[in-house]
Amino acid sequence: MNLIIYFTGTGNTLHAGKILAQELGDTSLFRISKNMDKAKVRDLINEADTIGIAAPVYAGTLPYMVSDFMKEISFPKETYIYSLLTCAGSKLSAHTDVELCLRQTSKRGVDNNFTLTYPSNFQTHMAPKDEETIRQVVGEAKDELRKVASLVRNKEKEEVKVNKFMAAISRASLKIFVKKDADKNFYSDDKCISCGICQKVCPAANIDLVEGKPRWKNSCESCMACINLCPSKAIQYKEKTKTWGRYANPEINTNELKLIK
Repeated sequence: MNLIIYFTGTGNTLHAGKILAQELGDTSLFRISKNMDKAKVRDLINEADTIGIAAPVYAGTLPYMVSDFMKEISFPKETYIYSLLTCAGSKLSAHTDVELCLRQTSKRGVDNNFTLTYPSNFQTHMAPKDEETIRQVVGEAKDELRKVASLVRNKEKEEVKVNKFMAAISRASLKIFVKKDADKNFYSDDKCISCGICQKVCPAANIDLVEGKPRWKNSCESCMACINLCPSKAIQYKEKTKTWGRYANPEINTNELKLIK
């Protein structure tokens, strides 16, 4: 059995995991979230023949929730493990961070590492690309995943080039660009229809509904699920997002991203 452990906000990494799972066959997907079943994932890890750690790149490194997960969960030394990162820009030290987390907790490293380019979902800082560009980039990622599947299937190995200095810089950048209280700048405007999707898709369980409106709790992962998946585009970040579009992976349905059904 193959296992892909993933973290996602708006679907890019889930998309990568699903395509890779289809190519590999006999693959289970497990999502990292605040309320995940840790006993279940431990059982899956112990049963798996190959394990993929799939995550988006934030500020050149791993999301907090992913690195915290990897520092807590132990992985077998004999299992083939690879990192699979999705990003719109540079991966910088993210593969190094996976390697260092594994060394810290499991006394081992990764056997291979892969990087995929996907459209950015960072809509608090930039507007999304046009639909044609988005579909082209996603299509190219699918082609690349077929190559990744062949390498994983054959358990090909490639050592991660560890750069501890760059890793330290990236972690410092994460603290600047991905602040837990960044959600203080999110709000819902008068287009809110009280559907509750923002709460249901939040992997950090960071949103409560108060009189049908979202209230953020200052434990944000900056996954951008709430702002991008709101069906009425009612969630804003400061003022600039009022005129911007939204991004979600075009091949992933919102229902697939809900943690509360």
